[in-house]
Amino acid sequence: KKLGRGTGLGLSTAYGIVKENGGNIFVKETGPEGTTFVVELPLYIPPNGSEEGS
Repeated sequence: KKLGRGTGLGLSTAYGIVKENGGNIFVKETGPEGTTFVVELPLYIPPNGSEEGS
């Protein structure tokens, strides 16, 4: 796709996923080369006695 020709749904989708999982998303900087976003998600620690993937 040409620059500026996206559907505009990517950020909205990312925002929904991040918020649904208890995180935050925000703009760090914008400029001629693009925009930088920061995504923060909470750390998941499995309960004692359970192992991931078993």
